[in-house]
Amino acid sequence: MKEQHGVPLFTGDVIRFDHSRTATTAQPGGPSTSNRSRTPPASIPRAGHSLHHHPEDTPFLTGEVPPRAARYQRPYPPALADADYADEPRRERTHTTTIRRLDRNPLETRQLPDRRFDAGRLLIVVGVALLIMLLGWMALSWLGSWWTIQTNDWTYGRPRTFQTDAVVGYHDSPGHPSHFLALNLHRQVLVIELPGGDPSKALIYTGPTLVGDGQDLTPVTLTFVDVNGDGKPDMEIHILDQVIVFHNTGTKFVAP
Repeated sequence: MKEQHGVPLFTGDVIRFDHSRTATTAQPGGPSTSNRSRTPPASIPRAGHSLHHHPEDTPFLTGEVPPRAARYQRPYPPALADADYADEPRRERTHTTTIRRLDRNPLETRQLPDRRFDAGRLLIVVGVALLIMLLGWMALSWLGSWWTIQTNDWTYGRPRTFQTDAVVGYHDSPGHPSHFLALNLHRQVLVIELPGGDPSKALIYTGPTLVGDGQDLTPVTLTFVDVNGDGKPDMEIHILDQVIVFHNTGTKFVAP
């Protein structure tokens, strides 16, 4: 008797066996080969195949559910991988990341290394924050200075001029108080007194000369308070935080 054994046919990566048997001649009374023809041949890349048993690298009986065998995964082209993952939503990776294979196999996990502390990135963030704070402080300082100058312009004008009325005890009365003007004329402080409001009796008092950047825009104001307790109001000249007192002699004001 002659028989033709199955010839392995290669289709892609899968080996397919043709188990068809063609009996050309058989002698009468010869042994039957029908059962043998149904027995699959031994696995080519494996060894130890026997009837009703699997190769020695996967030892289990026929009829038992074999463990899932890991198949060899060919590397896919980058273009195919990008196209497959393009439609999936982006997930933030954690220490254990789940990856879906392109052939839709069951999910498997892999362990990613722990994220380490990046001191360089922290220094960059801190430097940018400090730079933003510095620029903000400079902008606020410039805005505050600009606003102060604008309000002084609206209140005192240019040159800075302050006016008030007061009864100081000579050549005036509550009905006709004396009129006072305080000026910052090109950094020179001047006080002009009009006793009883009469310009013909005008008195001029010279104050200090202001030194410093922007001092020509510093306002000068006046108050009248009895400083020495003699019953006559004295004149106080206010320049920023500085106070200059001119004492009242009964006929005019004199510097100390």
